[in-house]
Amino acid sequence: MLRTELITAINGILNSDPGITAEEKERILKACRPPKAGPPITAREAMKMLEISRPTLRSYVHQGLLHQINITARKVRFDRGEVEHLANYGMNTKEFEK
Repeated sequence: MLRTELITAINGILNSDPGITAEEKERILKACRPPKAGPPITAREAMKMLEISRPTLRSYVHQGLLHQINITARKVRFDRGEVEHLANYGMNTKEFEK
């Protein structure tokens, strides 16, 4: 998942290369765009994706690395995209210092 500025830069590079077809360009840009978020996931699913324990999941929420969606006092969900991003890219040192 790339920021908008990076996608714009990639698009500029692709436009400057006459050897890239329109289909190839679209396929490359599509791969750079963030995936559409699915439905929220349970804490158990988040723990499985991140390969962490429940106390570690609570710690991530407390540190602000993840945001929980409170359905009821005992029922929470997590944004699938946010969990996938953390699972794929980890946390950078700036986020860890919070």
